[in-house]
Parts: sequence; C-alpha cells; structure tokens
Amino acid sequence: MTAHPEMTSRPSEGDPDLARMDDMVAASPGDSLHLADLPWRLSSPSARDPERTRLWEDADGRLVAWAVLQFPWHCVDYQVDPSARSEALEGAVLGWAAERLNGEAAGIGESLPFYASARKDDTRRSTAIRRTGFSPDEWSYVHMAREMDGPIPVPVLPEGFRIRPLAGETEIEAYVAMHRAAFGSANMTAEWRRSTLRHPRYVKGLNLVIVAPDGVLVGFCVCWITPPLP
Repeated sequence: MTAHPEMTSRPSEGDPDLARMDDMVAASPGDSLHLADLPWRLSSPSARDPERTRLWEDADGRLVAWAVLQFPWHCVDYQVDPSARSEALEGAVLGWAAERLNGEAAGIGESLPFYASARKDDTRRSTAIRRTGFSPDEWSYVHMAREMDGPIPVPVLPEGFRIRPLAGETEIEAYVAMHRAAFGSANMTAEWRRSTLRHPRYVKGLNLVIVAPDGVLVGFCVCWITPPLP
C-alpha cells in the first residue's frame, strides 16, 4: 500500500530528524504510546540507523509520520500525525516496517519476531497493525500512574549504600556494565547511553544510581518528564 501521491518518504538524517520526530509526538501527546520516555527510545542504536528509521513528509515538507525498527526491544515504534492520518498512510508506514523486517530476516537466514503495539481501546491502530500481517499476542505493557499530591516515602537503603545522580559521562562504562548485568542483555552500549545524556530533555537529577559501600554501581533509575501540553 502506498501513501498519498504527494507524500514522500526517506531515511532519517540524524539528530535534526530525530528532534522533529520527538516534536511531532509532543504536539499530539494523547495519541502516542511513548511520550515521557521517547528521548530514550529515539537515542537507541536502531533510531540512529538510517536503514531502520523512516520519515514521511507532505508536499510542504511537514513531517506526518515516522517509524523505527527497534531491535533492542524487538518492536516497531511508529507515529502518524492525527491531522494527516489515513488508511493509506498508516498502511505505508507499517508496510515499510514489515518489508524492512523481512529483509533483515533474510539477511541473517532466520525469523525475527517483532511486536507492534496499540492501546487496548485503540481499534483503529489495532486494525491497521493486523492488516499488515501482525497477529494478536498475549504479551502486553501495563501502564501505571501515581498521584503526586501526597507524601512520597523516603527510601531506606542497606547500611553503606547511597543514592545519587549519575556522575555524567565519566560513569558511562560502569553504568553500561550494570545495565547489562541487570537485564542479562548486551543491548545497552556506551554510545546509546552517551546519546541520552546529551538529549535536550535529559535531567541529571532524574538519572539516579545506587552505589554500594565499595563504590560499585548496583542499581539505577532513569526518569523522563513529559513535555508541556501544547
């Protein structure tokens, strides 16, 4: 399926395009599966690979859709501007993702199971995903919320342990080692972590680590703040 004939698509050209993708989502926050953590996702190695990231623009050069084959999470992240949404455009976006995925699978000679997500009540997006050939799966995210108008319990750590912000890029290698050990995965890289620290929406005070008595990093938490609503 092709998009509207006046629309064109192309690979991402790096940071300027990634910023446009972030801004497009922020302009329609209620329509996105990922908002607060989008800088994290758009800093991934896949998002910086032009073969795995695609943008769709209208005749005026306005960004109307984008997609990323996110190999760290085995999923496709994609967004369509609500003002430009059509069955043809969304089909083109998902069709590109499926074609690229099949191409990568053929390149390594094995199947690559991937996920495309939709909210439970978003029948339009679910229908578009199924139309592309994806099948329903029982695996799901659980989004949780907490009211912030009450007191937050003070964390109690074992003796000698402490919580503090990550000490910038000087601790990236230690952070990567901890992240890989925690998740049993080698997906995290120093380049990816460095990209997140340099993102305009990164807040040092919301990137916390737990330090053991011997100085080794043993725990972490990264938080992102949702951009203000337009």
